[in-house]
Amino acid sequence: MDSVSKESIPYVTISIATVAKPNEYLKRIASGAKGDFELAVSATGDYRISFESVGMTKHTRTITVSPEQKTLNLGKIILAASNKSLSEVTVTALKPLIKVDLDKITYDMKSDPEAKSTTTLDMLRKVPMVTVDGDDKIQLKGSSSFKVYINGKPSGMMTKNASQALKSMPASSVKSIEVITEPGAKYDAEGLGGIINIVTDKALTGITGTVRAGTDTRGGNNGGLYFSSKVGKFGLTANLNYNDQKNPQNTYFNERENLNPQSVKFTTQDSRSKSSYNFGYGSIEASYEIDSLNLISYSLNGNLGGNTTNSTGKTSMLDINRDTLSAFSQQLYSSGNWGGVDMSVDYQRTFKKPDQLFTLSYRYSHTPDNSDNTSDLTGIHNYTG
Repeated sequence: MDSVSKESIPYVTISIATVAKPNEYLKRIASGAKGDFELAVSATGDYRISFESVGMTKHTRTITVSPEQKTLNLGKIILAASNKSLSEVTVTALKPLIKVDLDKITYDMKSDPEAKSTTTLDMLRKVPMVTVDGDDKIQLKGSSSFKVYINGKPSGMMTKNASQALKSMPASSVKSIEVITEPGAKYDAEGLGGIINIVTDKALTGITGTVRAGTDTRGGNNGGLYFSSKVGKFGLTANLNYNDQKNPQNTYFNERENLNPQSVKFTTQDSRSKSSYNFGYGSIEASYEIDSLNLISYSLNGNLGGNTTNSTGKTSMLDINRDTLSAFSQQLYSSGNWGGVDMSVDYQRTFKKPDQLFTLSYRYSHTPDNSDNTSDLTGIHNYTG
């Protein structure tokens, strides 16, 4: 809360470290729109927690998480306005997680230590105004009417499979996530609630790369390769990722009782289903700086995925004595495969006058989608449906 107005301060950067190593942050999060926050640590002990917001004086507090009291309510955190006049400023701290502009909110991934070892989808759960539920369904301001862009451009894989693509994308390859609440004329966003723009790392001077691999207890596997290089005026970034997941068998039972006096008193349904999916994508970005004002860039994105689902079930209609009047068994099989490719070539001219930019772009997109569904009825007993 503001010390003068007593109003809540939105999107405060909250950092936590151990007292023994105060400069090595364990976690960094942003508070909500009303200043509320919740932060979990992995062990008991003494911690130093700090609160930072633009225009406010940094506030630091030491807390103790004990085995007897593992939940702490810190109450109201009061921040005072910073009114110091300095002749020279040297920035030695990490940048705030959140930057708020008139038309967008930017989440700085490089300032969050958790981004080094997780996926972009997991990091998206921490971005203000964005929610990701247990089924990995993404919503922006409580609505599904939005678009996900990569570096300010639409992408076929984000249009059809945003959750799977972001789950396969390592957060370490992302520079920032922008939530654009008021899309301007440069975006094709009519009728949308907003845009989530994923800004990836650009090619760095020299050569850098990462290789990752993982598996889970259900038999799923994932892996990825990231490569970035910039030599002279040429830059190149490549990102390849693959993820397959197997869901365990689910069982479902439902019984419905008809309270009206009819012959069918009870209807029961007993079913089992099992599914799996795989998803892979790759991207290549290349650029050439003609001079300090002219830039040519090329990008290619491709994705390929598929899913299978097998389910079996039995439906029975029973009379008041639970004798079978009619019944049938059903077996469902569905499979699908999808993919797509996006290619774009851009020429960008920067002028010496601020805020003047000319861009000429060409984009090609192809996103086929194929699916097949089969349903078989067996064991039919007095059923004509």
